[in-house]
Amino acid sequence: MKKQDKNRTSNLRWLWTGLVVVAILLIIGIKLVKTNPSGSLLIAEAGATAPAPDLGADLSTPTAAPAAAVAPSDPFPAQPSAQIDWVLRNQKPAMILFHSTNCKPCITMTALVQTVRDDFEADIVFVDVITNDSSNAELVQRVQIRTIPTTVFVDRAGQGHGYIGVMPEEDLRAELAQLVSME
Repeated sequence: MKKQDKNRTSNLRWLWTGLVVVAILLIIGIKLVKTNPSGSLLIAEAGATAPAPDLGADLSTPTAAPAAAVAPSDPFPAQPSAQIDWVLRNQKPAMILFHSTNCKPCITMTALVQTVRDDFEADIVFVDVITNDSSNAELVQRVQIRTIPTTVFVDRAGQGHGYIGVMPEEDLRAELAQLVSME
């Protein structure tokens, strides 16, 4: 009888140990999903400057006539990838925001952009790239965005630089004002 009790106790220990291991793995998995909901993009908590990603064109070489000569037959497209090409082709200053719809820093940055957008929309093209929209997956991969939110500022000459994370409003306004003032 004692041997059966020992076997039963041993089996219960193994069962409890297995349940504890499964629970720990489940908790770790949940934390990883919360930290990285998009699957492959990291979420930035604090801002940092970053080099401009490769937008798929030589940013320093104009690809069309000057902005003043933009043809009416070249309307602004609906898709972000085509919008970036349009900006570069027409030599327009732009702010490109790569973000998702479900990360807190991205939501904060999107709201901030909406706050300042009205003050600069006449002079700057705003391109909104939602990284968790499957129609933008090829662009996000091509540009090699690894952290969101990422903001890219492109001047008329096609020169760009990036910022990772949520920008303070005064810094965002300063960046946009600088784009407007550059000729």
